[in-house]
Amino acid sequence: PVHLQFFDSVDSIARAKQELIESLEPDATAVLNHDDERVRRFGEGFRGRVVTFGFEAGAEFRAFHLRADPGRGTWFQVTGPELDTEIYLPLPGRHNVQNALAAIAVARLFGVPSGEVQQALASFQSLRQRCEILTLPLDVTVINDSYNSNPLGMESMLETLAGWPVSGRRIVVAGEMLELGPTSAEWHRAI
Repeated sequence: PVHLQFFDSVDSIARAKQELIESLEPDATAVLNHDDERVRRFGEGFRGRVVTFGFEAGAEFRAFHLRADPGRGTWFQVTGPELDTEIYLPLPGRHNVQNALAAIAVARLFGVPSGEVQQALASFQSLRQRCEILTLPLDVTVINDSYNSNPLGMESMLETLAGWPVSGRRIVVAGEMLELGPTSAEWHRAI
């Protein structure tokens, strides 16, 4: 549910994104999120190659055994064609692992060795205000994810915070989510 001010529903957004797949040449490859039913259907009728990634069974590149590294990021196991390895991602949360899976799938399609993929992901640095992990005095950890959030992103960060291994308090400071159109109030109430 992003950019809803320009669309009448999430299904309309999905149809617009499907146009990207439909515009590919027949010998192209589409890398699709297997966990999102709408996106998974993008491959139906596509004449090119479809490669999938996700957490659910059936994904070609699949992550499991996620563990949070307090104050740092996430460890996870990934399997895929000629791939079975542990990855460290210096970003918190399942949603960031899902993004990493997309990158892993594309890298492997281009023949990037798994060791190079591991090294690239382990050294990844987030942009300011996008899952930026800051450590303040008195051992306070701040996850700054304040750049133009949306309902799915906010939900993902709340799940990340809820699962963050910490002995103290968890505090959320949240601002307005933009570009949600006439359904903005409903999305804010839901979050």
